[in-house]
Amino acid sequence: MKPGDLVFGRWHSVSNGQDLVAEVGLIIEVINSERTVPPVCKVLWSSGEIDKEWTDDIEVANEQS
Repeated sequence: MKPGDLVFGRWHSVSNGQDLVAEVGLIIEVINSERTVPPVCKVLWSSGEIDKEWTDDIEVANEQS
């Protein structure tokens, strides 16, 4: 994963309360430290929030070369 990659993550239920939908975000920074395993990414979510997410908790939708 690298900055510019589009990712899926942060599952939430939609209006009917039964279907789960993954929010889409853009990786803006990858924080790779010897003290954090797996690495952490700062993600700009479609809602406008910026959060840190473990790379294990998000999935790349579209990699930028």
